[in-house]
Amino acid sequence: MSVLIRLKSPKTAYEILEEVHKKDLSAKPATIYRALDFLCTNGFAHRIETDNTYLACDGQENPHVAQFLICLKCKQAIEFHSHQATTEISKRAKKEGFKITEEILEAKGFCQNCR
Repeated sequence: MSVLIRLKSPKTAYEILEEVHKKDLSAKPATIYRALDFLCTNGFAHRIETDNTYLACDGQENPHVAQFLICLKCKQAIEFHSHQATTEISKRAKKEGFKITEEILEAKGFCQNCR
């Protein structure tokens, strides 16, 4: 978890492994994937689906659906939480008789520093 917090921007499991190897050369990919699975399942980290990368949760105390603004240039991911967006999706799903099992909202573009 400390590696995810220190890295700040989303990283792949192998990029995280490279960081872990700086202190522990015995770490294996399977260990990293298990740790990431645990962190994501328990709400301490998020997986950016479109890039297959991970980052630490921004600190929300309650379980939540996170939305992300992802910069195509610097790869910064800005986490935000819009109850309005998730409510709108839930309403439409209910109207259509659709059961949501996973909700992901990722928007890509350019941050103000990269525009």
